This record gives sequence, structure tokens and C-alpha cells, in this order.
Amino acid sequence: MERLWAILVIRVRQGDPLSPILFCLAEDVLSNAISNAFKQGMVHHISSPRGTISPSHVLYADDIMVFYRGTKRDVQALMRIFEKYGQNSCQFISAAKCTIYASKPRASHFNEIMDKIKIKFAACKGKSLSMMGRVELVKTVIASSALYSFHIYKWPSSCIQTLEKWIRNFVWSGDINTTHHNSVAWDKVCLPVNEGGLGIKSMRSLNDASLMKTTWKIMTVNSVFGNFIKVRFIGAAYKKSSIWHGFKE
Repeated sequence: MERLWAILVIRVRQGDPLSPILFCLAEDVLSNAISNAFKQGMVHHISSPRGTISPSHVLYADDIMVFYRGTKRDVQALMRIFEKYGQNSCQFISAAKCTIYASKPRASHFNEIMDKIKIKFAACKGKSLSMMGRVELVKTVIASSALYSFHIYKWPSSCIQTLEKWIRNFVWSGDINTTHHNSVAWDKVCLPVNEGGLGIKSMRSLNDASLMKTTWKIMTVNSVFGNFIKVRFIGAAYKKSSIWHGFKE
């Protein structure tokens, strides 16, 4: 029986329904390559408590997080996988966007998110909007930009203060770099509408509430991630972690 080969001669346009399917197929190849590297001992798992499953990697859209010991041999093995994947798929890993987390995250780890938020502020053309229009933009667009990260990491105070400074300046003047002196305390502005505020959520309160939600899921839901976190950190000696100190507080 003759084999039939399909040859792609026309590129898939952006937005085509077939595009995400092809992307998932390509990501599945990368996922299997990483899993095989762990199984063959080329890359080593992080230490895990007895009776738990140590994760190897997690894929989210076009982002990937790999959990490994971080030795030179492990890094070289992963780089070979990524290079081979890039040569065959033309999807190369951006070194500038890669971050290594070994302990409590620093302010520099959140620069990329902060830069994206700053770009969104610049694109909003705040001075051409009314004050309530700027308030709605902050509540619906700006606050949600950091929400995913808020559920995992305890943001440094310097990042929170900078973010709230941008929001204050944007709401009052339409420009994050223009300071506007006003007679209303920001704490009152962040109150709910029925209590006399504008309903803007405090970034620190939003970060704390998001971490509490994740902590509640860890403690009450029977999941692989929750069981791993509970056994590894609760009642155990100190271990370096980029996320546990946020849940613990």
C-alpha cells in the first residue's frame, strides 16, 4: 500500500481555527521530549516528599515552566531539547523572557509584567477620557493584568507601591508620570461604591486576597499540586521556595 504524504504549501493565517490545533500538536512534541528527558535521567526531578509526585513541567498557552534541580548538566540537557525543538518548529525560546526562580522572588522578576502594564497605560490615552472612564479602565483592564501572578507570588512592596502610584496618577491626571495633589485619601477612593469610594481595589489587598484563595484551594481541594505543597512545606524544615512564603503569610 502506497503511503500518502500531505505537503503544506500555504501558510495558516493568523486567527484561522486550525492554528491553535497545530500549535497544540507542536507543544505536545515538546512536552513529550521533556518528559522523556526526566524518565531517562538526563534531567532530574526536584526533591519531593515520600508519597507525592514531583512535577516535571507545566504548559500554559505559549509559556512553559520546568521544575528541575538546576545543575549544569540538567540545564545543558534542557537547552539541547529547546534548541532541537526550535530548529524543527521555528519556535525558539526567548532567553530575555526566561526567569530562574530559586527562592523568594525579587522586584526584578516582575519587570516584564510591570512593563506590560505601563504599555497598557500609555495606550489608553487617559487625558482624552473622563475621570470615570479612567476608573473603569483601571478596574477592568489594568487590575486584571497582574491578577494571575497575584494568585501565585507575594509581590514585593516596591512593585506594589509603584503600581498603585501609576494608578493614582492615571485616575487623577490621565498620565502615570503626572502627580496630582488631591484632598481625598487614596484609602477612601479604594472603598466600595456603596461606602463612598470608587470601587478601585487596592493592589496589596488584591494580592493578599488572591494568595488566600489559592491557599484555601491547597488546603481543601484534593489535588496533586495541593498535596505536594502541603507535604513538602507544612511542618517541615525551611526549604527555598519562590511561592511558599506568600501562602504562609
